[in-house]
Formats: sequence, structure tokens, C-alpha cells
Amino acid sequence: MKREGTTKSASALTCSLCIIGAGPAGLSAAVAAGETAPDLSVLVLDRMERAGNKIYATGNGRCNLTNLRMEGDCFFSDSDKDPISFLGSIREREVCAFFARLGVSLTDREGYVYPATGQAASIALPLVHRAEDLGADIRTSVRVEGIRKKADGTFLVEAREEKREREEGSTGTFLIRAGAVVLACGGIVSRAFGDEGDGAALAESLGHSILPLRPALTFLTTSAPGTKVLAGARAEGACALLSDGKKIAESEGEIQFTEGALSGIPFFQLSHAAGRALSSGARVEAAVNFLPGLSLRPEALLEERLALIPERRTAADLFTGIVNSRVASFLLRRHGIADEKKLRGLTKVALLPVFQDLFDCRFPVTGTGPAERAQVSAGGVALSEVDRTTLASLRCRGLFLAGEVLDIDGICGGYNLTFAFSSGLRAGEAAGVYLKQLA
Repeated sequence: MKREGTTKSASALTCSLCIIGAGPAGLSAAVAAGETAPDLSVLVLDRMERAGNKIYATGNGRCNLTNLRMEGDCFFSDSDKDPISFLGSIREREVCAFFARLGVSLTDREGYVYPATGQAASIALPLVHRAEDLGADIRTSVRVEGIRKKADGTFLVEAREEKREREEGSTGTFLIRAGAVVLACGGIVSRAFGDEGDGAALAESLGHSILPLRPALTFLTTSAPGTKVLAGARAEGACALLSDGKKIAESEGEIQFTEGALSGIPFFQLSHAAGRALSSGARVEAAVNFLPGLSLRPEALLEERLALIPERRTAADLFTGIVNSRVASFLLRRHGIADEKKLRGLTKVALLPVFQDLFDCRFPVTGTGPAERAQVSAGGVALSEVDRTTLASLRCRGLFLAGEVLDIDGICGGYNLTFAFSSGLRAGEAAGVYLKQLA
């Protein structure tokens, strides 16, 4: 089929390759397929009204597309002990080179790589334009409802034009016959991006095992009493995650508090481990050190502050200049001490537990934020069922998988986009090779 596009038979559209999802993975796959096999027709379908919609929201609209620190502890999987190996030959340097080839200037901010413009559109638009220039037919506001593998080895994709149905009130259902399929339609992040687990359901219908989908890179909920006073506070801290008393993960940075929740980058980084531990039934706690740069013991710090602050001052004054006032108020109230209590009426025995909590404050963790509030999702297609080089399905010949539909997720900092681009490029190239061999 020639690059001028898809053709329409009496009952269905026909294309060489159908890519489901026009996010970072799907658009990368379209570019790679078009460059690998220019004569093949490529059809890209996406639920959103704009291709690359999810890219526009990444990095608060600035798009942190990759990271120059690429280590094994940056990725998670419930089905593989070495998920970073699924980046294959296309990693951070290759991702940078790919976008440079598309004419995108990049900037390195202490290892975090952004487009030099500071605009996510500088990543999304070149991907869309390059795919279209290579002949890809990108159709938006289209939801894929089913895929069947036919006896002749081709695929029959059932799709629905949602925008047409909304505007015209008529059925927008149509069929697509494709020689191969790249499944790149995300996880369960947000309805705002069209991610409702469709990719996992489609993969499962084609014979794949699915690891349970759950939110990742999100806040943690806590049952700790008195967190209302913390709402809105920001504080630097070192955070550890404990499962049945054993430390399983740690992170450091600016913590953000809301009533009943622990947020900010440190807790986003811990959310995958928290979700996994909670799903196993473990008792999960977060331990926060509000003074990670201080080497004093709690007893020594208490002595130092009591020597500095006159007895006529209040309990809250003990913490002025060393910790956020809302954090101080929370810790004092936690131990039954009012902020305005005069120091002359307090003993070292009463104050020591407060100072101990400065270095090790425990918050019972009851859950993670909902999918609607998460940046990515954990779980998905088991990695053992996918070729780690080509990302071809080992369960369904002619099917390739890329991006968040796979059981791999990364920490904050450009890692999830790196995997999306890497997996999309490799899946698209492999699909192009596969179809050329069939021709």
C-alpha cells in the first residue's frame, strides 16, 4: 500500500499498519514505521481531538522529555526484574539525537532535558508533522473498541468516531483491516487524556496477561490525625517508605502537604512502591525527616534551642527559623502542646518527642491518589510476553506494543517519556520490517 494513505473497501478501511494511540509512543512509532518502510500506509487513531495531547501537559507544559541520568533504579515493573533493559538501544542520548534530527533545540538543566523553547508544543508538533510528512493518516476523536486477529494473519479493528456521534447523533462505527498493529494507547492516567485502560483490555483480548493497573507518580493518602494544620505547607525533607516496618524506598526533596495527603516529588517517587505494598496487604508508613541536612541528635538540638530561646517565649518559637511554622504547629499539637504554650511551663521530657519527630515523623499510608490525579500508571502487559528488542508480541504475531500499555513505569524526571519515545521508535521500526518481509 503506497504512502498516499489508507484505502476504503466496500466494508472497511484498509491500511498496512494501524497504530492505536497518538501520544509520544504512538507518534514515535508512526515516524519510525514511515522511515523504515516508506511504501506502507500508516493509520494512527487517537481518542483525543488533538494528536500528541498528552505531551502538551508534561512537565507543566515544558516537557521534560528525557534525563541524562539513566539507571536501573529509575524504572519499575511487576513482571520483570530488569525493566531498564526494555529501553534497548534507544536511550537518553538517542532520544536527544532523534529530536535534534527533527529540528528541535534542547537544553540540559542539571541532567533534565527540555526543549530550549520551554514549550511542550516544540516536541509534540515536530512529531506530528514528521509522521504526516511521511504519509501517516492521523485521525483523532476515534475510539478503538475491539481488535480481532483473522485467519489470514491480518487484523480487523473496530473503531468509533466519538466526535461525529456527539455532533451528528449518528453512529460513527467503522472497521479497519490492517497487516499489523502497534498498541500505544496508554494506561489509566486520566480521562482528560483518554487513558481509561483501553490498551490493556485490547491486549488482553489478543491473548496477553495483564498486571493490575494502578496509579503511579501521585500523592499518598494518610490517616494521620491533625493534618488539616499542614494543608498548604511546603518543606524540604527526606522521606522513607516502610512496609511492615522495613524500609523499601526513599526519596528527598520538597514535600507538599494537603489535608489527609502527602504530596510533592518525594512522595510521587515513592507512590509505585506504596501502591505495590498496599495491594499486598502490608502496613505502610511514610517516615519524614524535616531536617535532613542536620547531623545533631534530637536531644542536642533541643538543648541548643532551649539555650537560645528565652523561657518567656512560646513553644512555637522553639522552631522559628528551622522548620515551616505549620509543620511545627502540627508536631506540637500531635503531642498535646499548644503553639502558644510558654516555655517556662514545659519540660524537656514533654518537648523531646516533638524534636524526635522532626527527624523521624511517621505517617500511616492508606492509599495512593486516584488515577485521575496520577501522572502515569503502573501495571499493564507482562513484559515476559514481549520481545525486549523489537517489542513484538510473543502471543500474537503482527502485534507490537509501546509505551504505558506495557508493565513499566519510571520515576519523575523525563523517564516515562524516554520509555515512550524509545519503545515507540523500536516498535514502529520493527512493524515496518515485519510488513516489508510479508510483502
